[in-house]
Amino acid sequence: DDTSKDNPDLTRRAQIANSSGADLFLSIHQNATDAGPSIGGTKVSYWSDQSKVFATLVQKHLVSALGRTDRGTQKTSLYLVSHIDTMPSALVECAFISNSEEEHLLREDSFQQKAAKGIEDAIVEYLSK
Repeated sequence: DDTSKDNPDLTRRAQIANSSGADLFLSIHQNATDAGPSIGGTKVSYWSDQSKVFATLVQKHLVSALGRTDRGTQKTSLYLVSHIDTMPSALVECAFISNSEEEHLLREDSFQQKAAKGIEDAIVEYLSK
């Protein structure tokens, strides 16, 4: 829940992640655009070369699980969580809330479970390598 006044800001979240000793970091989001209501799909962003394999696996499994347009993976440093550098990390955009069909799907428990399963499958595959 990121609505709590005690919730750490993005800088502090990156610090917590870097000092956690975790194996992976995944930030889960929903996308939006002003470019038109028909734009949709799944996309994963990553920041460091150590994260590319993990991000690619997350994208592959999410697209398979959700059946949405594959918007690919993208290397970017636009997000503050790119300061997470002690483990592979990625930012997931499961679907577009600005697309009415996808916004409706995002509200469905079954779609949420498919997203969770896709992410789980990616993590299991990554850690088993």
